[in-house]
Amino acid sequence: MSNVSVREAAILTNKSRETINKATKDGTLSYTHNAQNHKVIHISELERVYPLVVPIEKLADAKVVSSRPTASEPDCQDWRDRYTDMKVQFQVLEREISALRAERERERDQLQSQIDNLQKSLDAAQAGQNRVTLLLENYSKVDLYKAAYRKLKLENAAKQTAAPEQSTSTVAQPIRTIWQRFTGS
Repeated sequence: MSNVSVREAAILTNKSRETINKATKDGTLSYTHNAQNHKVIHISELERVYPLVVPIEKLADAKVVSSRPTASEPDCQDWRDRYTDMKVQFQVLEREISALRAERERERDQLQSQIDNLQKSLDAAQAGQNRVTLLLENYSKVDLYKAAYRKLKLENAAKQTAAPEQSTSTVAQPIRTIWQRFTGS
């Protein structure tokens, strides 16, 4: 094992990965790229700059604990298929959401129209009720006038029956209308 990754170099030297990357970036520590285009550092180069604190044999134990499997081509294809399926599902859901929003907007407009029609009907009914109330008030006033007219008519009839001889012997008085008698003018 002549080359190690940045992570492995950090384990061997008991330094952070950031320290190893900084040393490679400023040229203190030379490196190359492997087939996966990751930085790899030769062990002799690493020992030149930083002393090894952990023996190389123990690095194998550290690899077992923290290594992750690399994705194989079938796994990648499986993930691509999942991505494509989810993308299609997402598009279907977006269309459904759009349709639901349009339906909700249509229902909102329909309900608003219904509310407006009901408000107009309520206003018309209120206006009709107001007219009926005014008519009833006017009829009650007319009833008062009719009652007053009947009363005057009865009083006039009583006067005429009580004194028929006075009306013939006296000078004829001008004829007064009922309203003149009622108001006293």
